[in-house]
Amino acid sequence: KKAGGHFYYGDATQPAVLRHSGLEFAMVLVIAVSDPAATRRIVTVARSLRPSFHIIARTRMVDETVALL
Repeated sequence: KKAGGHFYYGDATQPAVLRHSGLEFAMVLVIAVSDPAATRRIVTVARSLRPSFHIIARTRMVDETVALL
């Protein structure tokens, strides 16, 4: 925040929330939730809105990364 970044919190599984947060202007989306199903849904929604968008997602297991590609 000190560097001028904007951070939004909300239910990112909802396309309207991602749109409202300014996804079309964002440089990156960071997903740091502990729910693997929600992480997959957020990635799917974000990719539907911006197919070549940079996404950083936290996972508990390496196996979970395959579903996020």
